[in-house]
Amino acid sequence: MNTIKSKDRIQLQKNCIRLLTDIYWGPTVDICRDMVNKTYLSPFEQLNKLPGIDISGFIVALNQSFSNYSSADQLFYELEGIYVRTFINALDGIQTPLYHSCYLAETTSNKGLLMGASAIEMVKRYEEAGLSISEDIKEPPDHISLELEYLYFLQNGLESSEGKAFQTEINEYVSDFMLPWIIVFLDRIKSSNSELIFLQMTSILVAVLKNISRMDTK
Repeated sequence: MNTIKSKDRIQLQKNCIRLLTDIYWGPTVDICRDMVNKTYLSPFEQLNKLPGIDISGFIVALNQSFSNYSSADQLFYELEGIYVRTFINALDGIQTPLYHSCYLAETTSNKGLLMGASAIEMVKRYEEAGLSISEDIKEPPDHISLELEYLYFLQNGLESSEGKAFQTEINEYVSDFMLPWIIVFLDRIKSSNSELIFLQMTSILVAVLKNISRMDTK
């Protein structure tokens, strides 16, 4: 892989990770405006042109979903409700919480409790990197968006003089720490009959993470 192509791929991956980070914090009117205007998926469409990833089916399905809405406000109202029912609060309980710790029982020998071993691990990773979580964020450190924020930080390090070390950590972090629980998370979304948009977004997330974990370490 030559240097220019490697940098292009990294930037495209970063663009996608940024969008995915934001959507799991919850929909906003601005995000929904981009969805209705058909500009939201552009970073995913660009990444899909590169070898080693095929998310075209998910992109088509999302565009079809966005076409059902005539305004950003209409989509926001609908998507906010979907987000709450899928990830925050539902009458029959939440099967797909946004916290890594809740999936440890299925991916490790640890119990799937909030603020479990994965939360402790994220605190350690943030501290060792000299990072801190904003006081405005009242979520456990292994919330999916915080884990994606940390991945984005690691990706920025690829352009430094220690790029090879950052790539090695990315491979370990994505393959061993993130992907196992995100795959279970996706399976639960599939089995919960969740509305299409978050199912397709999470399918894209899994594909992007797999693509990142296959990056060269040279």
